[in-house]
Amino acid sequence: MSQHLQGFFVVASRAALVRRETWRTLSEGDVSTQKDLGDVALAGNRRVNSVKPTTGERHRVLRGGVSAFTLIELLVVIAVIALLVGLLLPALGGARNAARVTKCLANQRSIGQAYVTYTNDFKESLASSWTDSANYSNAGVFGAEDGGPHTNSWIDWPRDPSTDVPLTHAQIASAPDVSAQKRGIEVGALFAYLGDVQVYHCPSDKRDIARSGYTLNGAPGTSALAYATYSIPNYLAGSNHYEAAWGGKRVNTRVSQLWRPCDNFVTIEESDPRGINVNSWAMRLDRSAWLDVVTIWHDDKSTIAYADGHAAIHTWVDAQTRSLARNMTIVGGTGTTVTGGDRDFKFLRERWQEAP
Repeated sequence: MSQHLQGFFVVASRAALVRRETWRTLSEGDVSTQKDLGDVALAGNRRVNSVKPTTGERHRVLRGGVSAFTLIELLVVIAVIALLVGLLLPALGGARNAARVTKCLANQRSIGQAYVTYTNDFKESLASSWTDSANYSNAGVFGAEDGGPHTNSWIDWPRDPSTDVPLTHAQIASAPDVSAQKRGIEVGALFAYLGDVQVYHCPSDKRDIARSGYTLNGAPGTSALAYATYSIPNYLAGSNHYEAAWGGKRVNTRVSQLWRPCDNFVTIEESDPRGINVNSWAMRLDRSAWLDVVTIWHDDKSTIAYADGHAAIHTWVDAQTRSLARNMTIVGGTGTTVTGGDRDFKFLRERWQEAP
């Protein structure tokens, strides 16, 4: 309470006392005293009325005597709230990113375990990394030479949800949504063990939403939309034709051929810039050159599943790896030679096992 208000109440109390004395004297009939006390009371009233609250105090008092904030106090409160929001937003963003990484890692672990379970149920046979059980991706160009058809594709070619007929390249390119791609997932070899198409999709992968300015280039599987985030490397029951073309030998078809399952990677995050992730994930095997690039949805990290059923987060350290991933660079052909450090390339090459 300010000094002005304290003075106001003191004077008001004294004025009330004066009034009581005045009326008591008047009741006794002393005219002269009445006049004198009346003058004193009048003076007291004038003094009381002369004590006025300051401008700030007038602003603080609303109708009914309820206190309110001054303008300066309101500005201070707003500034404090803005400061707290500025401090909390990065933390909330970090929490959301951490939740996405956790979900993606759980997806990878589920896929890895499903892959192991499949090999147990099918007498050590590996589910094919080829995403095309009938050679639709190559339009029958390679046929038996390609080792196909891959009847046990882990994910199959996009299919019309109503007719279950595989789509042509033109139909994939013009598809308004990812329902056909989801149907291809459902008829894949691993879906019976997973039971949910969302397991195949990282929450940080936004390719299932139409991309503005996207140009179709006519490659197999070209689409402005894509759903499945993960790909299996070609050495796991993929294409013998391409394995040899990339400088390797033959692909593995049985789990007993993998002599180091805890290190052999099963699925890796990929985002083919041409559209859906078609067939296997590939890399040059005869020299240090990228064919398919990795995808970095989680800062400088990706999730990877392994042939023993576990999954882990891996940090990519080379600048070229991160640049190719973030620019969604189309490599293909003879590959892009690794420059400026090859630790990332070596990490994957050491975990790529050709058939004995």
